[in-house]
Amino acid sequence: MSDEILAYLWDDPPALAACGLTCRAWLPIARTQLFRVVRLKGDKSYSRFRALLKASPAVAHYVRKLDLSQKWASVKTDTRLECGWVELLLRLPRVEEVHLTGMNFHLTNKLWCGLRSRTPVLSIKALHLSNVPYVDSELQLFLSACSRLSVLHMHTTRSTVTFTGIARSLALVRWPLVSWYTMERSLSNVFSSGRSRPTPVWVPDALRLEDFAFHPIFGCAGVLSWLLSRACRPQTLSISSRTFSPEYTLLVNALLSQAGDSVHDLTLSIFNGFRPVSPSYPGLDSPNLKSNTGLETLRIDAPLDHEDNFWCQCWSGLQQVLSDIGPQHTKLRNLQLWICPSQLDDAKRDWSIIDLLLSQIASHRPNLVVTLSLCPPSYPRGRRIAWMGDFATALLDGLPQLLAATRRVALLWTDSAAEYELLYEVVRTM
Repeated sequence: MSDEILAYLWDDPPALAACGLTCRAWLPIARTQLFRVVRLKGDKSYSRFRALLKASPAVAHYVRKLDLSQKWASVKTDTRLECGWVELLLRLPRVEEVHLTGMNFHLTNKLWCGLRSRTPVLSIKALHLSNVPYVDSELQLFLSACSRLSVLHMHTTRSTVTFTGIARSLALVRWPLVSWYTMERSLSNVFSSGRSRPTPVWVPDALRLEDFAFHPIFGCAGVLSWLLSRACRPQTLSISSRTFSPEYTLLVNALLSQAGDSVHDLTLSIFNGFRPVSPSYPGLDSPNLKSNTGLETLRIDAPLDHEDNFWCQCWSGLQQVLSDIGPQHTKLRNLQLWICPSQLDDAKRDWSIIDLLLSQIASHRPNLVVTLSLCPPSYPRGRRIAWMGDFATALLDGLPQLLAATRRVALLWTDSAAEYELLYEVVRTM
């Protein structure tokens, strides 16, 4: 009974601390609620928590989620948090979820050697990286130590090339040829020596990722190709296209093909389109969804930027993704279009092709729900966009065939970017 009563105080740390001092019987229950989620922002909170662990080592066994963040990743030197977070993680034996935000992903030489020489030691099941620079070899070694990892989310991450990172990469490959990637352009250095460096003592044959989100900034080919070599077949997949990079496009296609019918929930961000159109690569094997026959939910993130924006190819990308949905996708039950217009004139686009493709998809699937989610521009920040209602009306007027083919169409919109952020999670779980 006391467990259930104290559980109601999960969001009241002072009350839980008082309960923990009441009697010994209540102390474990209070600690379970107090330290289940630990959030450290910067060096000061990191140092305080380390001091707490030194004074009370038993606290480490109650931590299940570790959230580490900084305002931005340091450029000149690594902070104490960036240098010591992995060592701290090794002292928390029951952590299952780790969030890193705005900090360098850094492994000290001691930790690098330690992780290479021992069996998997980390109990992490979910790893979330946001705005995190990393060295490919360090991230790969860390992931190899997480044998229970099932969720990996990488948002606005970027691979960096350093002399330390290059040297450590030699421990994972053979000397004659070393390749690394920067700004999506591969650079190769040929080393004349025929010696081979020792590979890690243990490397898992496969990563059993069930949920994988990959939305990098640049320098992403290395870790994605490594995950492919580990037979990555997630059930939930969220990925951004980079049609200006043929190399990355090939990796995306390989990931979709390798996942096959394992993928049930797919989110595609197609700001840069879906299939590259480049005369320099006429034989490029473009991404397609033909092998993903197990799809039940498909989300398409299509921000409609100005047509003169070279980088924005989402209009053609939206048509390409919809054209990939064929008779083999019999399990599809939920199709969501996240549309973010930049101006009211976006409603004047010719929606006839989109309308035709959507109507063909809906007409063969009577249980399919089509959700049109309209996101207002985020700038100017804090202001309401007066023309969003007119855009929503014009959009429905441009989709007559879809509305005639099915009654299962939902329209969600708001004129405030702040309100849409609250609506976003609701829409995502529909």
